Amino acid sequence: MPRFIDNKENHIELHGFSDASIKAYSAVVYSRLVRANGTVSVSLIAGKTRVAPLKQQLLPRLKLCGALLLSRLISSINTRTSSYMRGALNHRFGMAFTPSKLKTFVANRTTEILDTIPRNAWHHVNTKENPADCATRGMLAAELIHSDLWWMGPPWLQDQEKLEVKLSCQKFCSSISENHGKEEVKTTALTTQEVILLSPIEALAQRVSFWTKMVRIVAYSLRFIQRIKAIKSGTLTICKGLTFEEMHDACILCPQEAQKCFKNDYNLLMEKKPLQSRSQLIKLSPIISKDGLLRVGGRLDNSQLPANVKHPILLPKSHSITRMILEHEHASNLHPGVSALFVIIRQKYWVFGARNLIRNLVHTCIKCFRQRNQTAQLFMADLPGIRITEALPFQLSGCDYAGPFILIACLRRFTSLRGKCSQIFSDNGTNFVGAKRALDEMQQLLSSQEHRNTEAQALATDGIKWNFIPPHSPHWGGKWESAVRSVKLHLRRVVGKTILTFEQMQTLIAQISAVVNSRPLCYTPNTELTYLSPAHFLIGRPLEGDLTHLQINRMDYWQHLQSMYQGFWKRWHQEYLTSLQQRHKWNSKERNISVDNVVLVKDSNLPPAAWQLAHVLEAHPGPDGFVRTVFQGGPGW
Repeated sequence: MPRFIDNKENHIELHGFSDASIKAYSAVVYSRLVRANGTVSVSLIAGKTRVAPLKQQLLPRLKLCGALLLSRLISSINTRTSSYMRGALNHRFGMAFTPSKLKTFVANRTTEILDTIPRNAWHHVNTKENPADCATRGMLAAELIHSDLWWMGPPWLQDQEKLEVKLSCQKFCSSISENHGKEEVKTTALTTQEVILLSPIEALAQRVSFWTKMVRIVAYSLRFIQRIKAIKSGTLTICKGLTFEEMHDACILCPQEAQKCFKNDYNLLMEKKPLQSRSQLIKLSPIISKDGLLRVGGRLDNSQLPANVKHPILLPKSHSITRMILEHEHASNLHPGVSALFVIIRQKYWVFGARNLIRNLVHTCIKCFRQRNQTAQLFMADLPGIRITEALPFQLSGCDYAGPFILIACLRRFTSLRGKCSQIFSDNGTNFVGAKRALDEMQQLLSSQEHRNTEAQALATDGIKWNFIPPHSPHWGGKWESAVRSVKLHLRRVVGKTILTFEQMQTLIAQISAVVNSRPLCYTPNTELTYLSPAHFLIGRPLEGDLTHLQINRMDYWQHLQSMYQGFWKRWHQEYLTSLQQRHKWNSKERNISVDNVVLVKDSNLPPAAWQLAHVLEAHPGPDGFVRTVFQGGPGW
């Protein structure tokens, strides 16, 4: 490749070309030397190629990057030589717009390009005559060696007449149409919005949330206006608090603002013309009272009702003043229900769509929500295995605190009478937590080295496992809760206000336990003389082998007795266990409580107004996927 440029005339023309594709953009610069004898010499000086960015760009922007690459390449050549740039040609990229009108990406690059190459030096060249196209499309080395377009440039560079034709032709001048490249021109969007001028009272209604506050503000404003007039007339009187007349005038002025929704009907009534048939007021025979308010004419003029009740003030349903009036009446009447508030409102106002508005208001009222006392009720879970598995009586037990009993002493008496339990289930009350702690300490003591004798080892090995149900979930222990309720019912009916001795109380508790254990376990028809009760399982344990297959006349007395016991279990399976299939409540599948929910925690020891809000931190779904236990954060979250 020849590198030497013979420049006796000290005048070299630089001709640059640039092009771009979706894969790359490139620039190439040629020297053009015209000798004294008229011969032209064209040589390749430098070329550069860049891979297109990974972030996909539009092809016109890539061509702009190619033009920038060309301007930088020519600038670097000019700093090393005393050459003169005659012109630079690129492929289909114009410089018609000033940089200030272009977007930032295009404006910055256009400014740098024009600082190096003036606008009138840019022209268009056909793709087939553009040597930079070879670099952007890619070319094998064998093809590149024999490519005259790449090494020598387009043929018309060596012909002075053809070059002048190219530069002077209007088709290849730098001017381009206004539509070309308009997507890169910055656009200025002017949006217009119709400004609705609100009256002072309307603007105040959008800033104030309480009816009493709004009425007082309007009353003070009216006082200010009256004092300004009084100062001019010299009749100013000073009054500290708002008077009844001032408050009454404010209460009239505010509904008048809301009634501007009925402006057409109001004008027709003022002109004593009939209302239009499609008017929503026509069925109410509206009238304009002395205070200028639209009121219901109605059909109750001959009744003995007060005037305000016979002719209530008409109010639209979608106005903020109407909403404030409803909220005020709801609060001042101690948060009544929908029907009660509707009747109260009708004594003063006739609000269109009042019932739906009141229903929405009561539903969104926080105080009413607390008092509704509706807790989440998820789908009833399946019965636990301990409820439907055959086991010895009291082997798996549940208990509840039913009165002033010492729990540890009760547990000792119970296990002495009924035998040791393998598991005990209870709620999470402080009494049971303390009892479990004491039971664990006793078990640790019995398991210690000093007391490791035969009896202590047996007790420690057969220790009772105590299970707690989640706090505030009494329905998890519904079975023993209902039993405690039955015991309390008999105690209240028998004892009343009588003070019993310890022996009398102990005797009564034993009798009540006998009554409770004699209740049928399942439904018993009127024609059935025998029934299955818990008392059937409290006699004769442990059970021996299965004797149900023997005939009664082949059994001795002991076998006959054991067959009766096993018959109890058979009836338990056939009669009681099958009766537990139905879910008598909580049949609908509600949405699960999830993490980050804000909930209201029901506390039986507090009134609903004092219930705390809590934040759900953890949710523990059961085997069926329903969440019935959560871990919550307190008031501070």
